[in-house]
Amino acid sequence: MAKAYSYIRFSSPEQAKGDSLRRQVEAAEAYAGAHGLLLDDRLTDAGLSAWSGAHRTRGSLGRFMEAIGRGHVDPGSVLIVESLDRLSREPPLEALDQFRAILRAGVEIVTLSDGQRYEKGKLDHLDALLVALVRMSSAHNESQQKSERVREAWMEKKKRAAEHQEALTRGGVAWCRVKDKRYVLIPERSVIIRRIFEESADGIGHMTIAKRLNQEGIRSWGRSDGWHPSYIKKILTNRGVLGFFQPHRKVEGKRIAEGEEISGYYPTVVSADLFWSAQAASAGRQNGGGGRRGKKLSNIFSHVAKCECGRPMIHVDKGSYKGKEQRYLVCDGLRRGLGCTTPGSRWWPYSETEFAIMGCIVAEGITPLDSDSQDRIADMREQLARLRVQMEHSEARKNKLLDFDDLDDRAIRKRIREAAAEVKRLETECNNLESEIEKKSSLHSSRNSLGQVLKRLAESRKAARLGDEYKFRVKIAHEIKRAIAVLRFTSSSVTAITYDNSEVNLFYSIPRRQKNKNIT
Repeated sequence: MAKAYSYIRFSSPEQAKGDSLRRQVEAAEAYAGAHGLLLDDRLTDAGLSAWSGAHRTRGSLGRFMEAIGRGHVDPGSVLIVESLDRLSREPPLEALDQFRAILRAGVEIVTLSDGQRYEKGKLDHLDALLVALVRMSSAHNESQQKSERVREAWMEKKKRAAEHQEALTRGGVAWCRVKDKRYVLIPERSVIIRRIFEESADGIGHMTIAKRLNQEGIRSWGRSDGWHPSYIKKILTNRGVLGFFQPHRKVEGKRIAEGEEISGYYPTVVSADLFWSAQAASAGRQNGGGGRRGKKLSNIFSHVAKCECGRPMIHVDKGSYKGKEQRYLVCDGLRRGLGCTTPGSRWWPYSETEFAIMGCIVAEGITPLDSDSQDRIADMREQLARLRVQMEHSEARKNKLLDFDDLDDRAIRKRIREAAAEVKRLETECNNLESEIEKKSSLHSSRNSLGQVLKRLAESRKAARLGDEYKFRVKIAHEIKRAIAVLRFTSSSVTAITYDNSEVNLFYSIPRRQKNKNIT
């Protein structure tokens, strides 16, 4: 018995739930039974377009063509399809090349809709070739017209979205729903969105934010089993919280940005300052590296404490001994047996060291000469971090535009110029801000500003009856990183180095255990 292969294709996955799949399957089985063919395999491409050629590059038809090329399909076999437009809706000459490649391999093509049989020898007749070409051309033109109608309708919807903020679809961001053709906030979800951004800006990482939401029993959105760090990151980088929407189109299964962002499409959830503060804080954590934080943020000097030899001071927890904690800061080189060039490098007891450092920072007598200027320096540093992240995002958008195939398109060239101008503007702002920070930093010490900020944090925590200890310690760590570039540890001293390269000797000799409670 000759082998038969049935090829079934429909352009949208939804058609699998309807009659298209059943109709094509039953028709192929009936033909094979009536003609004594052994139906060897059923090839199915669900949701793959024959107009774009996705079924040929990524689908079952492409694998069947590869099998023909390798000689794995016997001559005399039969390929059963409902009609020629199932095989291809590409331009006629491209469709014809594929059609002839199948026939040249000795595989017969049967189209059930019109009862036609196409064989290698018979295609040499002009009338048979013309019939096949006409049907291929008709299939391509039909898809072309349909695509143009869909595109025109989509462009009209995008125009209404840009001009009147009408929802393109009922699906959108998870914190909004459609009401009267426009998106409105879901109140309980918008509260969670703001919380996520505030915690990120305070220095809390994606993993910890997700964990805290799960521990508090706050249900996640959709079918996910709880909150995931990847989804927290997705929310934090989604410009939809600022009201923006970027239309996309699919090209060979990939989502490609199309047209300009639509502003005001979604209601705003967070301020631009909070959005970019969260981005800057997240970028700072990534640059500084990760690591476990523990339930109470064990080490508030992470990524700041450095050994004199240049390696980081690592927090090591050895548990407890006779009721006393065994936590230390130690040079990473010494800990890993790589050696340390600092003479007499040793293990610093963590709690006592933290107490001593914080005590020196907030000690009486360390008050800013000009607290307004100090606060301004801290604000400018945060603003600079936000601008740098914005510049990176704008640069990335410009590079995506440069990847477009049709760079001669006037609209695309205009968007590239605008993106380049935005990058240049942000670069100028960053340079100006850096100069201003440098001028002010030459007159004022960052540690003064830090001391005052830490005092305010401690007072606000006390007024709130202590509150969330983890979040409080994260804020402390965040403020330390803003003001102190490096805490340099020698064998017996700790020196704070600020961003203007000022050095402040905090204390000498390893501190003894203190009975007083640390402010943190």
